[in-house]
Amino acid sequence: QPEAFGSRYDERLAAGEDLYLTLCAECHQPEGEGGEVKGVEGMEGVILDPINSRDVLYTRTDETLFNVIDYGQPDRGMPPYGLANGGELSRQEIDAIVTFLRSWDDRIVIERTVEAIPALAEGEIPDYVTHVQPIFKRFCVACHRPGRAQQNYLMTDYDSVMTSGDNAPNVIPGDLSSHLVRMVQREDVPEVGGPMPPSRALDPAKVDVIVRWIEAGALPARTPEQESRPPEAPSFPGAISPIATPEQPPQ
Repeated sequence: QPEAFGSRYDERLAAGEDLYLTLCAECHQPEGEGGEVKGVEGMEGVILDPINSRDVLYTRTDETLFNVIDYGQPDRGMPPYGLANGGELSRQEIDAIVTFLRSWDDRIVIERTVEAIPALAEGEIPDYVTHVQPIFKRFCVACHRPGRAQQNYLMTDYDSVMTSGDNAPNVIPGDLSSHLVRMVQREDVPEVGGPMPPSRALDPAKVDVIVRWIEAGALPARTPEQESRPPEAPSFPGAISPIATPEQPPQ
């Protein structure tokens, strides 16, 4: 029978997701879908099988998944991550990653209290912490974190997003020609780099969030005015316009 887990499980799941997205997603992709590895030294061009499939999740025990992370698979380019084997993860942290991997198993029912990346209402101005940072964490931080910062661009916190990088600033408030806008829209930006993420495009809704945030000033938090004002039609190409309120017939 499917098993539901409570809040303690949610905490372990969230911790495992953070660790997976930071350490594993650049090769295995955010949802474990695999594919061609890009931008990872020593693994460039390697095709990885999905790890979110029934072939993996139905045939590997939690102990097996733990050991793969702990000891690595050096013959396949995967280093060991366990502290005892020269890596950086404690047993508790590896357990958390295994919990997250197991959440892809369709035999298990997961009760999440909060959506990982909340949907943006039509015409809503994105909030950095609520809408933008979760996208960066899921799709960008694996390659843009301390020790792995491509182009020396860190995306782990607001100040780094705004000021770090060899070609900073990558985000100019209100400027839709900012490097980050162009790269998430799959443009080649010779002075900075190619499309981001390198392996596959963000879906249009997530690109829309980033673009709206930058157009609205790329603030660390919404102003009270932005919180309270009614939705407006965004001006940038491809944005979703709010639904107009129909006029009321005369009484």
